[in-house]
Amino acid sequence: MPPAHGSPPALALTDLAVLPEASPLTLRLNAGNCIALLGIGSDTADLTALTEALAGRTHTSGQIRIHGVEVGHMPQGARKIATMGVHAPLFPQLSVTDNILFPLRATGQLPKAEIGRRRDEVLALTGLDAVRNLSPNTLSAEQRFRAALARALVTSPDLLMLNQPMDGLPTQAVRRSMMFLERLRQAIGLTSLFLTRDRTEAFIAASTIGVLDNGTLLQLADAPTAQPPRHPRRGAGSGGRQHPDR
Repeated sequence: MPPAHGSPPALALTDLAVLPEASPLTLRLNAGNCIALLGIGSDTADLTALTEALAGRTHTSGQIRIHGVEVGHMPQGARKIATMGVHAPLFPQLSVTDNILFPLRATGQLPKAEIGRRRDEVLALTGLDAVRNLSPNTLSAEQRFRAALARALVTSPDLLMLNQPMDGLPTQAVRRSMMFLERLRQAIGLTSLFLTRDRTEAFIAASTIGVLDNGTLLQLADAPTAQPPRHPRRGAGSGGRQHPDR
């Protein structure tokens, strides 16, 4: 989806330092689109380092612009960037609802009515209303994935960063979750960066794929039409929004 004439991209990174030894990262992501970054290097910290830098949890050099606004100097809660994945597990002592609402309650900036509205919206959007009062430990892996996703979406972000979000999911759950993400992106116009070390996930998640080697972006290009060869997976089983699961 190209940006409207004259409008800036949803995300623009310029000379962003991800790791000390890496070349500065520059890329552009238009609103409503997804770019997958495939990590291939031996330094497995690069994807989380990029996530933490964009979220504002670590200091880095370079520019981070969201819809043309420089946010690199802003605290993490003010950047309109939400993250989910291996770096941010659910809190086992909290219910699904309390996990989802945690970032809103932490800021203390929204009235109760708005918090309730957002809660109901993301529970419906992710199909979790029936398990809203349960502990994450009682959920399936797929439900835990959706709960983490709902916690990110409840902040109404301009950009969602998914840091290896499928790690630990069985193969069938990965397929369903990837399909759900694509329906969600189309239904609500979600702008996202999908970070993974799985080549198949990268090809499914986005039409534009970047190859990240120890924090250095080697290339960024449209994926070929043909699907990549399948290979064994790691781990187990190696306002008026439309509902993506309907």
